[in-house]
Amino acid sequence: MKAIVSIPNTPEPQLVDRDTPRANDGEILVRVAASTVNPVDAMSPSADGRVAFGLDGEFGLGWEFSGEVVESTRQAFSIGSKVIGLTPNIGIPLTAHAQYVSVNADQLALLPDSLSFEDAATIPLNGLTAFQSLELLGEPAGRDLLITGAAGAVGGYAMELAKDSGRWGQVYGLAREDDRTFVEERGARLVTSVENLVGGGFRVGAVLDAATIPDTVLPAIADGGNYVGVLPAFPVEAPRGITSRSVLVHPDPATLERLANHAHTGTLVPRVERVYDAETQYAEAWKRVTTPGVRGRQVLVWN
Repeated sequence: MKAIVSIPNTPEPQLVDRDTPRANDGEILVRVAASTVNPVDAMSPSADGRVAFGLDGEFGLGWEFSGEVVESTRQAFSIGSKVIGLTPNIGIPLTAHAQYVSVNADQLALLPDSLSFEDAATIPLNGLTAFQSLELLGEPAGRDLLITGAAGAVGGYAMELAKDSGRWGQVYGLAREDDRTFVEERGARLVTSVENLVGGGFRVGAVLDAATIPDTVLPAIADGGNYVGVLPAFPVEAPRGITSRSVLVHPDPATLERLANHAHTGTLVPRVERVYDAETQYAEAWKRVTTPGVRGRQVLVWN
């Protein structure tokens, strides 16, 4: 089968031939239909990325996928079932960017028939990151929430989930003026600069910092508030009794199924910019995902 991997001393992804995996005890073998290229896929093969993640040698690329079960050792996933999944074990030989992937059952959720494989493949990594980040912020209790990187993948899903919960006060989305429609359609109020938000001493109760700008947003958090970042390798120290945490995304099949159903009902709206043939256009997808200001996801389709 074909797979995309990182090899030492080469920051560009490599398309290689590898043996098709089998489903070991407790695992499900999935024929991958689509996989999403994320910024972490471009970061991890670089020299700095290998150091940050403690990576060595060759390893598979890709964190999220959709596809069809072709071999199963669990009754919950019958052959032919459509699924979405997360492959968070960075540094292993094969992950989501491959024609086939064998994963534990707790990394999968069933996919509603109404969702396309391309849309579905954008949900696991960033949907779970958004949900788990909101959970780390603690009880909303009507507090105001600021989400940075609001026009991005994590930020977009976080705005929708926060608004749908009905437990937060005002949800603010930090983004550019050009992103106003996107932010407002997701139930948040656009903020184009933190300085404009906190003028006159106003502060929010919590910040989900998907853009990783802690020095900019910490002054916007009320004393004793909450901050959650998305880079566990770079912890943030916070002043004034603010609780600072970082999300490390992990499999959660029940939540993943909920997210898929949210997409089915329209509560969560996947945002695909372009679809690429995995074998012939993968390099274009990698180049696009590192282009500043891109809105929407880059999705590979596998034959």
